[in-house]
Amino acid sequence: MKKSIIALLLISKIISSQGQSSNIDSLQKALAVSKEDTNRVLILNELGDNYKFYSDSALIYSDSGIRLSKKLKYTRGEALCLLTQATYYRMSGASAQGMYCALKALPLFEKQKDLNDIIVCNLLISWTLEDQQYPRLCIDYVLKVMPIAMHIKSKWLGYCYATLAVNYKKLNVLDSALIFGLKADTLMPNDDFNIATIAEVYLKMHETAEAEKYLSRVINIQKNISTHAFITLSELYKQKNQVDSAIYFAKKAVSLSQNNKKDVNNLEIAATTLHELYQKKGLRDSMFVYMQIAIAAKDTLASQEKANLISLLFNEQLQHQEMETRQLQNEKQVQVFFFLTALAIVLLISLILYRHGRQKQKANIILEKTLADLKSTEAQLIQSEKMASLGELTAGIAHEIQNPLNFVNNFSEVNKELLGEMNDEIEKGNLEEVKAIAKDVIENEEKINHHGKRADAIVKGMLQHSRSSSGVKEPIDINALCDEYLRLSYHGLRAKDKSFNATMKTDFEESIGNINIIPQDIGRVLLNLINNAFYAAPLPPEGGFKDPNYKHEPTIWVKTSKNPPSGGRGAEVFISVRDNGPGIPQKILDKIFQPFFTTKPTGQGTGLGLSLSYDIVKAHGGELKVETKEGVGSEFIIQLPVV
Repeated sequence: MKKSIIALLLISKIISSQGQSSNIDSLQKALAVSKEDTNRVLILNELGDNYKFYSDSALIYSDSGIRLSKKLKYTRGEALCLLTQATYYRMSGASAQGMYCALKALPLFEKQKDLNDIIVCNLLISWTLEDQQYPRLCIDYVLKVMPIAMHIKSKWLGYCYATLAVNYKKLNVLDSALIFGLKADTLMPNDDFNIATIAEVYLKMHETAEAEKYLSRVINIQKNISTHAFITLSELYKQKNQVDSAIYFAKKAVSLSQNNKKDVNNLEIAATTLHELYQKKGLRDSMFVYMQIAIAAKDTLASQEKANLISLLFNEQLQHQEMETRQLQNEKQVQVFFFLTALAIVLLISLILYRHGRQKQKANIILEKTLADLKSTEAQLIQSEKMASLGELTAGIAHEIQNPLNFVNNFSEVNKELLGEMNDEIEKGNLEEVKAIAKDVIENEEKINHHGKRADAIVKGMLQHSRSSSGVKEPIDINALCDEYLRLSYHGLRAKDKSFNATMKTDFEESIGNINIIPQDIGRVLLNLINNAFYAAPLPPEGGFKDPNYKHEPTIWVKTSKNPPSGGRGAEVFISVRDNGPGIPQKILDKIFQPFFTTKPTGQGTGLGLSLSYDIVKAHGGELKVETKEGVGSEFIIQLPVV
């Protein structure tokens, strides 16, 4: 649904591909004879809009429109071109760049006080946040323009309701999701995506009959049914224990999402559903096929999410990185080949043992053991794809930097065009235009420099993640080590931000004494956990503080203890780092130790700190656990054996 909505943002109707080509030809002819006025800006923007789904030409035309708009001081034209760029970036998977352009366009639209443009821009920002899995922020942007849309009876009001329904459903606020979904249905009765959302809410509320009533409307539409609708139909029949019907609609969803390279999230959901249904029917071959599809989709999703954290690299590194990428891709293909070969061998052995088991009852035990080994092997291989082997991490680097490398090309082309224009303007003696072009070039170079440093930090972190420690364990006073890194973290943050302040409380058990650890590694873990606590503590609980007179005092607690207190064989030391921040949502709790997963805003975290800390503690024979309560705070507990 969102792809079709975006197509409506800047054009008045959807046209066929033949008509679009004809439209582009007409616009290019009009551009050739147009003067440097506001009409030329609109033509450039319309050309960029026509290319936004499939070509970098969208950036070239819209960039020219932005420069001309600035020259003419045509604010609305500049905002429209920025909105075209935001749409192009979002459709190409670069959500961070799309958000940047949309946020630049919003104050320009607000300055013009064009209410319909303000609604459209806020909706595009909200959908981009929805793509990046920030439902609460998405809801904030929609609620911001809801009164405006209701006041002017905007045609986008139905999309506002539908967007709220989807994101309240993601937050599991089912009553609100149902209310807004039904409101959207009154304005857009033939929108199959919204109908499926309503049905999915009813399914979550265990009102199967209501869900079936709405999904019957989806079936009656008979054309252009969304992947989301097929997935919801499959879930309905799954709950009704009609496995064959559930499989039918899940396969429809897989087929539709495979034809749309950007629909990876729905592909993962549908393939996972088929894996579970075939497992229920005992069809192992089909089960493994869809398991592999789901795994591939999940890895692609992870790569897309983290690609938005890295933006641009230095141009002189491009050729070297491309060569590394090709080499690492070849290594990845070899790894996949060995994985599939091993899986085929294990399956063949299982089949032989199963056939032999029909003749001898004792073989049943061997078959069960083989199947258990197979599941264990699968889990280990899948985990190894995500964790700390050097080959797989470097393959991860290739995926992470592919998007920035593409943008290096794009910005290089833009800078090349700008410098060409600069030469023309120099010959004309137009110094004002030369200065404006030079400013654009400098801004592009600053972006390349900033994101290049960001990418360098992530690559170093990844390499650090893959490197085994060469340190030696030695007796260390764990209380002194905790206190040292607590002060180090606090003063380090104060050095970066003079306004930062927080309360620190310690509770050290003096009887612990010295324990054998690698101090540099455990220190790295402590620094990471304490930094995270300082980051979380100033954040308000979910939804803000209810008492306006209550002043939140950011506080972290560091505590050590030993169990049993007397020590002895089998004793363990516990180190606790707790904050009074907003806590960790339950739905992401199982992801926080995965490499590259982070809840921090783009540019503020690599997602490697907790993963690295987890590996270090495991290498010491201990465990790293987390306890959290939303709106109260989080507590990370390091459990180390006393050797």
